[in-house]
Amino acid sequence: MPSWIRYCIALTNVSSSMLPSAHQPALFFTHSGTSPPPDPASVGQHIADVAEEMIRRDWEVTVFTSNRGYDNHRELYESSEILKGVHVSRLFFTSFGKSSIFTRVVGQLSLLIQTLFKCLFVKRPDAILVSTQLVCIVAPFLKFLRKIPYMYWIMDLNPDQAIAAGVLRKDSLSAKLYNVLQYLVLSNADTVVSLDRFMHKKVSKKIDKISNHLILPPWPHEEHLNFTSGTKNSFKEENNWGNKRIFMYSGNHSLVHPLDTFLHATKEFRGESKFLMAFIGGGLGKGLIEKWIINNPDTPVTSLPYQPISNLHRSLSAADVHLVSMGDDMIGCIHPCKIYGAMAIGKPILLLGNAPNHITEILDDYDIGWSIKHGDIESMIKVLAYLRDVDRDLLLDKGKNAKKVIVGKFSQKVLLKKFCDCIDKI
Repeated sequence: MPSWIRYCIALTNVSSSMLPSAHQPALFFTHSGTSPPPDPASVGQHIADVAEEMIRRDWEVTVFTSNRGYDNHRELYESSEILKGVHVSRLFFTSFGKSSIFTRVVGQLSLLIQTLFKCLFVKRPDAILVSTQLVCIVAPFLKFLRKIPYMYWIMDLNPDQAIAAGVLRKDSLSAKLYNVLQYLVLSNADTVVSLDRFMHKKVSKKIDKISNHLILPPWPHEEHLNFTSGTKNSFKEENNWGNKRIFMYSGNHSLVHPLDTFLHATKEFRGESKFLMAFIGGGLGKGLIEKWIINNPDTPVTSLPYQPISNLHRSLSAADVHLVSMGDDMIGCIHPCKIYGAMAIGKPILLLGNAPNHITEILDDYDIGWSIKHGDIESMIKVLAYLRDVDRDLLLDKGKNAKKVIVGKFSQKVLLKKFCDCIDKI
């Protein structure tokens, strides 16, 4: 999946039958991140889905993104190319790594300035679509300067997330400035998309006058996630996992998804041949997993890098149970969308997090998994032991139920259509 769509997309409708004479509607998309194709992070994949769907709707798409890799900022990519019909323009000095808040902010500011400059001196678009992070500030400025309406897609709610994670103090100057900028983006948005009712509630408390405030969850990439059953799996064979019961965390290892309770519970399963907890992905929390493995070599824990989207089918289906974590203070600030990929592949869920949140509501409504509170290591050990010993058919049955929920309620076809219909209307 093209990953360049993490920063800025310019969409131009080229269907003459849909246009007034001498005018072609255009839309810009902005988002912060770094991502050469294929983007290993879910946000970039969702944004790519939007761009490709708009192409199918006879729009011409131009993307402004970083020229550096998502997890490795030392990787450089072509400054300009066409991918899947999308014109890609990669901007310089927009990523300096993820080692500190300072380097990330500098990269975002560089992206913001370059994006704003480019958007000021191209043919006036009819609409803008912005997503989370600092670059979204480009939208209200362009609305003021060029009278362009915009849609705000909230992937993560900031500075709320940063405050909850302890990165920013609530009363700090940075947090206050960020709140002002957030209010500026929200108050001027023509449409705001929140990912769940908890996020919707938080946003609604910040501002009571939003032209159109929608709740649309992210969708799974079903074309890459075909259901497979049984114990035979080539990914397991390549990694010598044998017939172990696999508990897998796959995706971004962010500090907003604490994994400590999972890790500490594995001490109870030292030396076991039928138990493995696998962490696949990257991010700031990846180092914590790798440090744990070094310091606790006798625990059944392994770590692997992000898998390309073409390999997700094999890697995700290698798990018997998928692990998801959501920090207690993150409810309404973030929306871990890895649950939808796990459900689409036909796997049950073990959630680490406090209730209620959007994941516990899915687990409770459809009986497709279990949830444990952060810090409750004893309960985590009991659940893991039960899931280690339970008949695999029970897990497969819960996984099949999860797959049915995706098809009936959270399918990519339905949700992507609803989202892109919003773009058409703006």
